[in-house]
Amino acid sequence: MDIIEAREWAEKTGKVLQGNLDPGVIMGDAKIIEEKTRQMIDCFGCQKYIANLGHWVWPNHEIQKLQTFVDTVRDHSFKLIKQK
Repeated sequence: MDIIEAREWAEKTGKVLQGNLDPGVIMGDAKIIEEKTRQMIDCFGCQKYIANLGHWVWPNHEIQKLQTFVDTVRDHSFKLIKQK
């Protein structure tokens, strides 16, 4: 579903959106993880949105790369919230 349509639907219905980052991104280097995570948050926004991986954590995901994802979600979300 288109992200803009999903956001509009969620706002109209009071629902919360969740997910979206392809877990394959976690196999990339830290810069890719950070870039793709920021793009995801920029599209979905910080309100009524739960950021997570689209298809769970894989057994071969490195913990440090998962930490990069979590840190980026936190840091970028706070940055966007402060701008408002």
